[in-house]
Amino acid sequence: MSYENYDSSNSSWSDGPTQKLTWKPGDTYPTTTQMLNAVRQDITIVNPPGEQHPYLLGAPSIAAASVPAGVEQDKKIGEVIDWLDQNALGPGTHYVVVSYVSAADVKTLQSVPLPKNAPTFPSDYDGPTPPTVFDQSIVNTYLQLPDNLDPRIAQLARQQTAAYSTMYDKVVALESYLRNNETYNTNISLPPGEEGVSWFLFRSHQGFCNYFATAMTVMARSLGIPARVVAGYTNGTLDPKTHQHIIRGTDAHAWVQVYFAGYGWINFEPSASFNTFSRPLPSTTGNTGINGTTSSSNAGSLITPSGRGRTQAGSEGSQTSGSQSSLTPAQEQAQVRQKIGITTGSIILLLLFGVLLFMLWWRRLFRRYSLSMQLYGRICMLASWAGIQLQPSQTPYEYIRGIPISDTQDSLVLEKLGDIYVRDIWADPESAEHPRHSGEISELPSLWRQLQPHLFLYVLRHPSFLRVIPQHISSSFGKMRQRRRERKLMREEF
Repeated sequence: MSYENYDSSNSSWSDGPTQKLTWKPGDTYPTTTQMLNAVRQDITIVNPPGEQHPYLLGAPSIAAASVPAGVEQDKKIGEVIDWLDQNALGPGTHYVVVSYVSAADVKTLQSVPLPKNAPTFPSDYDGPTPPTVFDQSIVNTYLQLPDNLDPRIAQLARQQTAAYSTMYDKVVALESYLRNNETYNTNISLPPGEEGVSWFLFRSHQGFCNYFATAMTVMARSLGIPARVVAGYTNGTLDPKTHQHIIRGTDAHAWVQVYFAGYGWINFEPSASFNTFSRPLPSTTGNTGINGTTSSSNAGSLITPSGRGRTQAGSEGSQTSGSQSSLTPAQEQAQVRQKIGITTGSIILLLLFGVLLFMLWWRRLFRRYSLSMQLYGRICMLASWAGIQLQPSQTPYEYIRGIPISDTQDSLVLEKLGDIYVRDIWADPESAEHPRHSGEISELPSLWRQLQPHLFLYVLRHPSFLRVIPQHISSSFGKMRQRRRERKLMREEF
């Protein structure tokens, strides 16, 4: 649940007028946010939380649910505040949610400017607004602050962020300051008449998550950075037997989200003793900037330390000083075109031959195993090529759910393939739940045809295997040199 308005008179948060939308099971909530992964979570209620409303639990931000839901929005700007189950959450209630989880890496977030420095559009502009432009209504809503705040709060925020130029780095500086300079303590109470943020930062220096989150949000807003407090639960504790996370009422928590144009609300953890949110590694295919283009470090020429440009095409030894050609310019151009054509044709033929060999190998891969084992093996291989390695301690369910496919439907298909594989291998062959009795085995070919192209596309976007190839080549050459040295020593001995 998110909050937008801070009341300094009682140090509390609230939301403005809201409206509730009825949401059907399985329908996906629309978004224009870039770089998202879809994450599925299976939720079972053991003891209902003591909440006034039946909030649906799930990683922020929820995209779809398997039960009828109500989506509560800010009436003015349409921002989602929370998701509610339309029925009471009683013991044994089970549902599935799929959440949008940001895949934006640090370098991408550093490319987003402060709202005051971001591009704007004229008031009479009626065209489509690019998703990488700040929504001014969101900025205005989440920059609101009371007029009577202690001026030392904004002064401290400026001092701690003065050395940083990007919005992301300023936010991280605030997060680090609070984590390193304030103490987490749940056994405190705000003295009567005190404003919470000022008391926490300048007198108490102790507080629980609400104090940390409120202080960071207010400090960020004082710098012109749109931020909000969100409340929910931590991941709880992992049960090693069931491999499920157990979340209790004592896991209730509050943290901070900051609005980045194009990439939505990004989580930050200012509370000391809690782990910070991790960011994905930068994509190996380039970094997406605020304008949505892909940048690369190879820009056509290399600049030497002396400052002189050296083109990438050709080498210094390919030219002879003072040499002249007996060909006319037209003949030289024709010769160049012929060489280019031959080279291009050869490359295309090699690529086609390589693709043909790969297809033959891929179709014969794991052919000695059952169909479900073949498909699971191929999923594991494709995921490993994208850098997602299977760990010895992981179950098939855990590994499948760790593959970050952004499309909600593909995520559900992947889950179903993994479930059929598990039951095919470990379920009682005579039981009704075995996929050969339920008929689900016959669904595998169509499910795989639907999923396979998207998995290959994910590998092309995250070609982790390219980093391994040089290592294998280097290792092979090393082994060859070692064998030569051993043969040489044997000849010398004889």
